[in-house]
Amino acid sequence: MSDASSKFPIKSASLALLLGFVIAALIVRLGIDGGSQKAKWQDLRVPAQLDGDFITALNYHSNSGRMITGFESGHAAQTERSGQATLVHGHNYRVNHIAVTDDGVLSATSASEAVIWNHETGQALATLSDVNGPMLWAEEGGALFVVRKGRVSIYDVVDRRFHSSEVRCGSSVTAIALDKLNGILAAGSNNGHLCLWKVITSDAFRGLDLITQTEGTDQPRNQVKTLEFSQQGDELLAVFSVGRVQRLSVPDLAIIQSKMPQLSSILDADFLNPVAGSVALAGRMPHWDGDEDYFVELFNLSTGQSDIVKAKTSTMNHLAWVPGSGQLIVGNVTKYLLLDVPPEFH
Repeated sequence: MSDASSKFPIKSASLALLLGFVIAALIVRLGIDGGSQKAKWQDLRVPAQLDGDFITALNYHSNSGRMITGFESGHAAQTERSGQATLVHGHNYRVNHIAVTDDGVLSATSASEAVIWNHETGQALATLSDVNGPMLWAEEGGALFVVRKGRVSIYDVVDRRFHSSEVRCGSSVTAIALDKLNGILAAGSNNGHLCLWKVITSDAFRGLDLITQTEGTDQPRNQVKTLEFSQQGDELLAVFSVGRVQRLSVPDLAIIQSKMPQLSSILDADFLNPVAGSVALAGRMPHWDGDEDYFVELFNLSTGQSDIVKAKTSTMNHLAWVPGSGQLIVGNVTKYLLLDVPPEFH
């Protein structure tokens, strides 16, 4: 009897220890809060028929928790939080840009043309010729700003027509951003020009009225990679391809801050926290002798803090920030990487 009683606590302790390991593993898997975004995105994948296809564009939609990926083959696919992936559309050329409405119902993908499609039905609603640049939605499915042949145009989704207004910003436009609060559109070009327009709206017309513009930079081909307005619209953040991040005042576009990250050539960028000027950058390091010459850098404009978080082979990274999760999605050639971003950068 004493032998049996002495073995029982040992077995109980072993069982409790094993159960503890199981619970700990579940906590690690699910996240401390039991349902964090981090856990929901551990199973990112693409449809089987696109497995191995090069990733050329990423867009994470925070309201729906859906990520849309563009591929070298011209296809686009969406991945749900559950990890389920669905093929949604195909172009004849590589997908370069993706834009999604705030409610997540409509998307636009651009290759040599843009296609507007409905996520709920999977139906293509319109095809816009000569759109191979960035795009953004003005409001819930009402109008789409697009870059056609280097110029900014406005497409009316309801009337299915382009408005007559079409504007340049120095040379070919490479980035656009919209301050919906104040109705101001910003654009940057492939030679570093920046422009601001007031968006004119009426019952039958949408147009752009120039507010101000800057001269191009003194560095040739210094492309504006991405733009973002502050929450109040009084500042504009800009990332340039020749390794520079700037904060500018609106509406005069005077430079408030301008700093150089470690990367010398920026190929893609996504803002983590516009208030702090925190941005994720993908590009090349200067004077790097190894084969892995592409990197992802976390950079804080306000503090100048920088962190190189991932080296890659010689293929471009594509970035998508998942707000609230502390994670950055990186299109790693044909697969996804999930990078944990330190709190000082978001």
